[in-house]
Parts: sequence; C-alpha cells; structure tokens
Amino acid sequence: MNKETRLKVYNKYGGHCAYCGKAIELKDMQVDHIVPKRMGGSDDIKNLNPSCRRCNHYKG
Repeated sequence: MNKETRLKVYNKYGGHCAYCGKAIELKDMQVDHIVPKRMGGSDDIKNLNPSCRRCNHYKG
C-alpha cells in the first residue's frame, strides 16, 4: 500500500484506532480491511480502517 493511501487511512479517524479509539503513531498503524479481501473486499479507502496492533490481532 502506498504512503498516500496509508496517510488517508490514518487521517480517517484522526490518528486513532477505529476500534478502541487509542491514539496511534502512523508508523505503528495497521491497515485493516473492513470486508476482507478474501471475501471480496477491496483496497478502496471506504473499506480500510486504521487499527492498532492489538485490535487488528484480536479482530483477525
């Protein structure tokens, strides 16, 4: 994923995890697909959320 898209995802929730609300650094953010790609989800910004490592791990 390119830097521009990562920044858009990061700014989508103002630098916070979409799930727990914790502030995260851009370098530590994980990009989460709301609808997984294996289930037909896309890389469209509407299908991407910023996630902290903990939330992304437990969500998966």
